[in-house]
Parts: sequence; C-alpha cells; structure tokens
Amino acid sequence: MKDDFSKRLGQWLSEKRREAGMTQTQVAEQMNSVKQRISSWETGYREMNAKDLVRYCEIIGADMEELVEFFRRS
Repeated sequence: MKDDFSKRLGQWLSEKRREAGMTQTQVAEQMNSVKQRISSWETGYREMNAKDLVRYCEIIGADMEELVEFFRRS
C-alpha cells in the first residue's frame, strides 16, 4: 500500500463506483484498462495520476467537488 491518501482515495472511489451500480470490470473497459488496475487504485496499492482520476470520476458520475469535500472533512 502506498500511503494513507491513496488508501482513502481508493475507498472513496470504490464506494462511489458501487453507488453508481458499476463493477470494476465495467470501469476498466471504459478506461481502456484492466480490472486489476482499477482494483489496485481502489485498494490504494497503486497511485492514480490526475488524468486517470478525472476520467474515473466521469465514468462513475462522481463529483470532483464532493471528493475535495471528503478530504476536507477527514
């Protein structure tokens, strides 16, 4: 695991993905990636770059402002 930030980000993304009713495989397909990469982001094992984070949020319909607020509160 990389760090606490990556772990917390991954947990938030996983929660939002589930709320959107999507699987890791579905997200991976839309990102032209593989399920293992999505899983490694959601567990915090692999860090995301900003471009991937924005694309991931677009796919699952997550609001970036909500992400910022999540980190402000925690």
